[in-house]
Amino acid sequence: MPSISRFKRGAMTLRDFAIRVSRRIDRYPRLPFAAILAMALVVLAVAIDRPSLVDSRVVEVPEMAETADEVDGWTWVEGEAAEAEYELLEWGASKVTVDGKARIIVAVVLRNPYDRGMYSGSLTIAHTREDGTDSVLEDLYLGGIPANSTMQIGQVLISGVEGVDVETLRVELESSMLEPERESLSEAELEDYFPVPDLPEVRITGMEPLLSPDGYRVEYEITYTEDHIGMDALSVVFRDEEGRLLGGMPVALDPFSDLLFWGASRSYPEGTSVQSLDLPASWIPEGADLDRIEIGSSLSPGG
Repeated sequence: MPSISRFKRGAMTLRDFAIRVSRRIDRYPRLPFAAILAMALVVLAVAIDRPSLVDSRVVEVPEMAETADEVDGWTWVEGEAAEAEYELLEWGASKVTVDGKARIIVAVVLRNPYDRGMYSGSLTIAHTREDGTDSVLEDLYLGGIPANSTMQIGQVLISGVEGVDVETLRVELESSMLEPERESLSEAELEDYFPVPDLPEVRITGMEPLLSPDGYRVEYEITYTEDHIGMDALSVVFRDEEGRLLGGMPVALDPFSDLLFWGASRSYPEGTSVQSLDLPASWIPEGADLDRIEIGSSLSPGG
């Protein structure tokens, strides 16, 4: 059976970060090749000119243990973890224009239909070009979903959306893994076992108009259980009057920023607290019913 480890989940998060950074860097101009070559030659010259300190720095060290269980900070949990599939309940997308730039907002609602938590999985948003070729607009690595729970993901597509028709978009999901049953773990493995935590309860409590800019301030109540670490990423999603999904975005100060590499994770106090989210009118898709705006958890920590 496949193994699930803290290392693997951390690596998937870093991979997601690298993908998002790369896509945003690609949008900016690069230095001319000649300038880059000149800089490289200068660095090389400095490196050659410096005296070598290799001999003085070589010391003998004892051989480290090859077993992961004996390496401090990285422990594998080898319990049986069955492959599992997300249940895609619904999704929708719309185009909005923010600061004169076209953006696509996407909302996806997923469910874990199993009686065990699901670890991190992958979600890809792609589209088919007019010439029939495929283009990936976003790759997301999802947090864990507790047993028999639903999670909604709101995402802003920034790169490569010019001329893209939302009708050509599609959502693809990769398989995930169920967390191992506690009964299958040894005492040593249980010490490093982190079950997928429960999602917080989120409830919208009110909405009022904004004076500047034009838009709305949404107040919501969020409640954590005692064993929750109080860090979560929330998404706001929009529906039309018939309940169809029109898209969504992370709950963040500026979800359209190129610098929003890490999503919208933030800390919340223990217990119940009242929070607010400002939604400028330009962020809200055409046809959205303000009475059907939803806010919910889109990432579970530890997933």
